[in-house]
Amino acid sequence: MMATIRDITLEKAKQSKRFEGFRRLTKCVTIGVDSSQSPSVTGRNGYVWCREYGLSSGAFQAFNPGAQLRVGIPVIVGDELHDPFRRVIIGFDWGTLETFLPEGEDPGDYNSGNHHRSHEWPDQNPQPDAVSIYQRALVPLRAMPNGADMIIQVAPAVIHWNGVFTRYNGDTIDLSANTPSAGNVDRVLVYLDMTSTPTLTAVAAGEVASGSDPGWPDPPSKSIPIVWVDIADTDTSLDETDMTDARPIVVYHVDYDTIIQNIVKQIAALGGEIDVIMTAHMTGGFL
Repeated sequence: MMATIRDITLEKAKQSKRFEGFRRLTKCVTIGVDSSQSPSVTGRNGYVWCREYGLSSGAFQAFNPGAQLRVGIPVIVGDELHDPFRRVIIGFDWGTLETFLPEGEDPGDYNSGNHHRSHEWPDQNPQPDAVSIYQRALVPLRAMPNGADMIIQVAPAVIHWNGVFTRYNGDTIDLSANTPSAGNVDRVLVYLDMTSTPTLTAVAAGEVASGSDPGWPDPPSKSIPIVWVDIADTDTSLDETDMTDARPIVVYHVDYDTIIQNIVKQIAALGGEIDVIMTAHMTGGFL
């Protein structure tokens, strides 16, 4: 939910109570020293690099109990009055944040510390706020509408083709030719044809009257299914609501014909070896 100015004011009031027990409060900003992507201090767990706000030099280390590990975050740093007498990030500098926060951006995003582990789901041990990852969220071979026309964009991926793993660089396919006639709808399966060079191809279920279900086209042999797309007679562009993901979780094409041919060759070779051995046995052995 979008935070309001009132929410920020309340947060600032709560923050003022946390200032008790500290001295010399300083407006600062997190900076990247050991890495341009993170303010973390290499070799000192829990510490980040900071600099006084408005200065261009004077980096120092401060203990970070929960602020996000993002470069450029305005924070309040205070000196502890008790052991271990360190400089600590007490919270965010809401006053500074208000002055440069992009319009429409939620200030609450800055008030959430790093907590990715709470969203993870390792085997047999889902965390308290575990996130379910839907098929549509996976990027390799994901099909996306172009936005203003009937073209579908398919993302790159590593696929198994012609006996080896190789990179498929992605491509586009125009489905305007699959627009059904007036009053009808159709459903098209976009797939990667693997019979030769991997090529984006589409097969239609067959148009039916609007309000009817055209069915779900099956992928041909030697193919990798990507997405089903619903198309109406009045469509001039496609969006996310038209698409149902068809990708298998493991994108791996198996050429069964080649496998069977290899097995037959191995059996034939083995049969030849058996013939030679049996002939030798029956005639008294090898000369």
